[in-house]
Formats: sequence, C-alpha cells, structure tokens
Amino acid sequence: MQEIPQEKSRSAVILLAEDNLTDAFLIQEALKHIKYPIRTGVVNGEEALLCLHHEGRFAPGADPDILVLDLDLSKTNG
Repeated sequence: MQEIPQEKSRSAVILLAEDNLTDAFLIQEALKHIKYPIRTGVVNGEEALLCLHHEGRFAPGADPDILVLDLDLSKTNG
C-alpha cells in the first residue's frame, strides 16, 4: 500500500467535545501517541456550537479538521 504524503507545515486541528474528564483525557492521550494533539476542547454542546461558529471566546480560530463528538453532551446533544 502506498503511503500518502502528509503536509509538514501544520498538524490537524481537532475539536474535542466531551464532558467526561476521564474520557477526554483518554482521547487526548491516544491522539497524542499518533502525533495529533487536541487543539481545542469544549465541555458542552453550547461551547461546541460557539467554537464551530467562531463566536465568543472562539472568535479568532481555525475551523477544525476533525470533530470528536460525545453524542450525549450536556446542554445540547448530538
């Protein structure tokens, strides 16, 4: 199988939307081992939507390349 070349100038922007701190830690550790650190983390659905719409404290930010979403978040769900 041919290896796909990766862009070297930037890593993926990952948004982790997880309200369970243990689950969030385990996901971060797993991604860290494959060289994809979490760039933004949110703890409820309202924050996830603010981040995706670049509102509030998330106004100056890049769109995430990957969204890791807990489908049963507090305040809103999947």
